[in-house]
Amino acid sequence: MSTSKTYQQSLADAGSENRPPMLERGSYIPWASRFRRYLNRKRDNRKWLLKALDEGPYEFKNFVPEGSTIPRLQTAEDLEGDDLLLHDAEMEVMNMILLSIPNEIYNSVDACTSAKDMWKRVERLMRGTIQNKVDRETRFTNEFDQFVAEPGEALVSVYNRFAQLMNDLERNNMNFPTVTINTKFLNSLQPEWLKYVTQVRLAKRLTVDSFDDLFDYLQQFEKLVNASRTKKLEKSHDPLALVVHTGSS
Repeated sequence: MSTSKTYQQSLADAGSENRPPMLERGSYIPWASRFRRYLNRKRDNRKWLLKALDEGPYEFKNFVPEGSTIPRLQTAEDLEGDDLLLHDAEMEVMNMILLSIPNEIYNSVDACTSAKDMWKRVERLMRGTIQNKVDRETRFTNEFDQFVAEPGEALVSVYNRFAQLMNDLERNNMNFPTVTINTKFLNSLQPEWLKYVTQVRLAKRLTVDSFDDLFDYLQQFEKLVNASRTKKLEKSHDPLALVVHTGSS
């Protein structure tokens, strides 16, 4: 199957209401995200589906049946209310996972006795070793630390690249404090933004507001920044650079 067809199929799977998205080799992270969104669309029992996936199955308890004095272990037939909902959700999620995974790993997970264990095993099989995970986290951390705007880069371009990086971090369960993210975004801008960044720090709460909010606020100053850049280029007596800058504005 071609890359374009694979991508189109992934989109179709992600939007399907009747079946969970299909997992393909090398696409575990987006699949896991789509699978959770699929569960969230199950409005009637999504609470129990996610609980079974993340916390594990209902644990049967010893109880004394009505009309008896002898305790025994519960069975599925004894359950009712929330206990029954969780038990049923457990079975449903396990079936969804088995329907989603490729044949090559089916025999490695079908013996799992809980959705939580099955989910974790699929993750280990598809995401690789712990060392690969460490290497991936190191790479993304370095990308975050080294992120910076290119000379003359438009604000929207900086924002788009930063948003993509943050999305990659979230997909890999790498979360930074809001103030760290906002500080990095502001510090990545070129020097001509400095005085406007100072205004942002006064007007916005870096511990609460998102970098999206900071971008929205900064947009009002972009014409002023572009004008400042144009003046600098004119003083540099470099007509080619001026033409390039004007064309990219």
